[in-house]
Amino acid sequence: SGDIESGSIVTAVYDGTNFQVTSQLATEGGTPGGSDTQVQYNSSSAFAGSAHFTFDGTSATVANPLFLPDGSASAPALSNTGDTNTGIAFIAADTVGVVTGGTEQFRFGSNPIHGANKNVLVNGNMQICQRSTSTSGVGEGDTGYVGPDQWYYDESGTTEGVFTISQEDNGGTNGQDLWMKVLCTTEEALGATSDMIMMMQRPEAQNCVQLLDGSSGIAETTVSADIIIHADGSSGLSFPVKVAFSIHTQDGTGRQCTGDVSITANDTWERVSVTFPSDSTATFNADNGLGCTFSFSICGGSARVQPSLTWENDANEYITSNTDNIADQANNYIGITNTQWEVGAVPTSFAYEYIGTTFDKCQRYFKRIQKGADVSFGDGWVQGVNDGRIRQRGNTSVPGPVMRAEPTKSFSAVTDFEVAGWNGGTSRTFYTCDTVLQISAASEAKPGTFGMGTYLWTADVASGPAGDDPVWIQYANNDAYLDFTAEL
Repeated sequence: SGDIESGSIVTAVYDGTNFQVTSQLATEGGTPGGSDTQVQYNSSSAFAGSAHFTFDGTSATVANPLFLPDGSASAPALSNTGDTNTGIAFIAADTVGVVTGGTEQFRFGSNPIHGANKNVLVNGNMQICQRSTSTSGVGEGDTGYVGPDQWYYDESGTTEGVFTISQEDNGGTNGQDLWMKVLCTTEEALGATSDMIMMMQRPEAQNCVQLLDGSSGIAETTVSADIIIHADGSSGLSFPVKVAFSIHTQDGTGRQCTGDVSITANDTWERVSVTFPSDSTATFNADNGLGCTFSFSICGGSARVQPSLTWENDANEYITSNTDNIADQANNYIGITNTQWEVGAVPTSFAYEYIGTTFDKCQRYFKRIQKGADVSFGDGWVQGVNDGRIRQRGNTSVPGPVMRAEPTKSFSAVTDFEVAGWNGGTSRTFYTCDTVLQISAASEAKPGTFGMGTYLWTADVASGPAGDDPVWIQYANNDAYLDFTAEL
């Protein structure tokens, strides 16, 4: 309460909660121990000092290890004056957590430091959509890739739910991201216990190796995403609403693990995450086959339930007992973007990347070549007559990137393409393809050239150029496309 006189000896005692400071003039008893600048401490009722802890009037120096309590995200062990919920905490053994604003942002010893590609999922922020940006009538037996690239609609059982899946803009927690909307247009009653509807990704195995914990077993991993749920006025959903994230491995003994995220409010974007424990059995082969699946639930029956965050052998279970039915009412929808699956116990910020990089990743599995009406995609020649039709053949060059495997080829429709030729070299005439349109496999397809290089096309027309007239094949309208598919 008063000033401490010059020359006094000051003693500070910490009882675990508070400091008690006392002082006395040096002449009143006691002599400083140790050497100059050494901080004094009680040593058997006598003053003592140590070279390991000194103060020169300006700076304090600690020469030996300083032992701190573990701390927590809300109260880190080491923090800044006036900002006590930001700093360093020791939340688990052999780890160091970095905390800002009371939230753990990164955990050294758990989250690896990636130079790039920490996200196992491709197109997690829904930027690439080579197929239609909106597809209606999805459901009642449908499965397959629809909407943004790499996202797969899957259902099983006797489901009757129908959906429109689309790419939207101005979403995510920042209000600026592209996002995938799964809009229920016919409600799902879950009449059978085996009913299941979900959206998933199916990563290539060699892209999953980073998830391994050493040579085998899956490490502790975290999936995070921005999610919005709209529950229509007559929906039975009650917030917080639970959505299941589920991961299933494919190689060796298939394994599964599922956990829920909670969406606390209607029509509000939220960043949510699930941390999956490690598992010593799950594994991935470093090949170009299917490595695992990640899914988020739309709805599921009781036969699809597994214990929360518990690894088990794969039994096609994708929800927990608390997961909600997002499709219980028409006009309900779930929106998702910035989806990330990474190694570690802490969800880190979404790894945005150059859009060209994401596009190349997507085209490893699916290429849609759509150039518009009257654009040629290959020169050729007249081969001869085939079943009363005039057969044309030629070469077309397909650009990279290299694909996962030699792709299957398909067209929007045969009549979306036409053969053009010069009649005797004097006039250009167009002949609609009417019965046959094919793209052959690459003549020397191998892993380094799958889905790129020179391909042979074949087309039949009812009438057309003959003899040695040069021909070429082209898109007949703006809706025409050629698909190369090597998806899993």
